[in-house]
Amino acid sequence: MENQELTPAKKVLIVEDSEGQRELFRDVVKKCDFTALEAQDGLKALELIRDNKDIDLIILDIKLPKVHGFEILMLLKKKENKIPVIICTAYSGLKDDMSVAFYPRVIAMDKPVSLKELEENIKKMIS
Repeated sequence: MENQELTPAKKVLIVEDSEGQRELFRDVVKKCDFTALEAQDGLKALELIRDNKDIDLIILDIKLPKVHGFEILMLLKKKENKIPVIICTAYSGLKDDMSVAFYPRVIAMDKPVSLKELEENIKKMIS
């Protein structure tokens, strides 16, 4: 029998204050066969980013308790972090907002999010 090395599952951090939205996003992440980490606010997200150096993707809401989503993006950029980010937000006009243009790998999606489109974007950003 061949000795096969197991590759660790890709990790996706879901940063969303709505429990229902986190659950929907978690289901999509699991459908992609990735591991979901979850944060209900910006502070918890920063802790998870600090403690998990192998996060492959962040799904990020913008209007978050404790630490705003834009602040998380700025901190990631400042630390020259290369984690791709999918922003899922009800903040209208985000796609036109220059605030996200500075981050190297970002896709902005408006809520309500198409779960099929989210799945496609997850696979595209992690591949």
